Amino acid sequence: LLHPQFAFGAETLNRERGLDLEEVYSGPDGRVLRNRRVLPRARLTVPGSVAFAERRPTKWVLEVEALSGGLLIVANPFFPGWRAALDGRPASLRASPGDAITIAVPSGKHRVELVYQPVSFRIGAGTALLAAVLVIAILAKGRRR
Repeated sequence: LLHPQFAFGAETLNRERGLDLEEVYSGPDGRVLRNRRVLPRARLTVPGSVAFAERRPTKWVLEVEALSGGLLIVANPFFPGWRAALDGRPASLRASPGDAITIAVPSGKHRVELVYQPVSFRIGAGTALLAAVLVIAILAKGRRR
């Protein structure tokens, strides 16, 4: 997206930054550029197909068909708390914090689930629940008096 105040366009960015952009919209509210080199959000390193069956902020389900064993790469940064399951069984993630999420996938059709459940969220939810129980107990005790 380019704000209307910018006088340059796709040609200038392509030349100066080595990009491959094309302008798909231009109007008084700005310009929209499309990156012709963009890769799919999820892809295999081997021939096959990947389709999203479900995509929520904390859970992604992908249907994968790999013609041979390879890697599934999901263009989402890995952080501790991401967990993977391959056909319902836990699968290890090959990534360092900030890298794209990578999962080994054998040949054939598979269902890959990625779930984000960081420990910090569970600690926060537990603390909130404990605080709510304590408040209710204090209020109940106050009413008895």
